[in-house]
Amino acid sequence: MADQPFATLDPTTRRTALPNGTVVLLSDTVGFVNKLPPTLVAAFHATLEELGDADLLVHVVDVSHPNLHERMRVVDDTLKELGLGECPRLMALNKADALRGAEGEALREALEAEFPHAVFVSGLTGGGVEGLRSRLAIEAARGWRTVAVRLPHSAGALLHRIREHGSLRRAEYGESGIYVEAEVPPAFAAEIERVGERSGTTT
Repeated sequence: MADQPFATLDPTTRRTALPNGTVVLLSDTVGFVNKLPPTLVAAFHATLEELGDADLLVHVVDVSHPNLHERMRVVDDTLKELGLGECPRLMALNKADALRGAEGEALREALEAEFPHAVFVSGLTGGGVEGLRSRLAIEAARGWRTVAVRLPHSAGALLHRIREHGSLRRAEYGESGIYVEAEVPPAFAAEIERVGERSGTTT
């Protein structure tokens, strides 16, 4: 590891499959820090500008931090500066395992009331992670279209892309082609239907 601050500004991206079969790319960006030294501000913002390519931002909040609301404000302000204030967001309240005892339970109840759509998770115990994955699956498919089309047998590469970038519900191979039912992004749906139309087998 490099012995210098912010040596790992570049985000890490991984491919993962969600419960509904949708495959997504998850990018783990650097944390949001306020009052950065001026020499790091440009590099920090340049890295975060990649968030503009995201369909959904997952804001991970450390619920055990005494200044969690101040940290959340820093995130909100930074996103606004980057022109991403209106980008869809899902809040993950991490370290939920630390909310123990009367004080912890009271804080959890207060956070549930303040952020009713947030997901409580624990990176330590894994609690709530499957619930977060389910929410990601719902958000990933929001606005998608359902396609039902018969593709030619030569469209194997297209079928592979449907598996990778959408949620394939049904694929039946027959003499006249491959009957496919899937949920995919709108632009991709149009492409799939055009292939079906060219083969004269759109259903």
